[in-house]
Amino acid sequence: MFFAFKFEIVGWVVQSLLSLVLLVFLWFAIYEEAGGLDAQINGFTYSQMIYYQTIVLISGLWITQSSSFDILTDDIRDGNIAVSLTRPVSYRGRCLS
Repeated sequence: MFFAFKFEIVGWVVQSLLSLVLLVFLWFAIYEEAGGLDAQINGFTYSQMIYYQTIVLISGLWITQSSSFDILTDDIRDGNIAVSLTRPVSYRGRCLS
């Protein structure tokens, strides 16, 4: 189990970096076609667009890859959410720990 968890982290990092590299090359090609890296597309320069896409990618991965969402989904699906919420332990704290 410990090996699988380490491999999951490595896979997540590699996938994220590959997605970021592909986004950079995609937007590079789009801006080159639009007139160069100094051009603006809907008010965004190339560097602003890369910054925006990086923030969106990181925050999206951070939100969707969190195991606390899986715990919440499983508790709702199994019907254990009501029992978990009535316990004296913070549900959010339990999910995050």
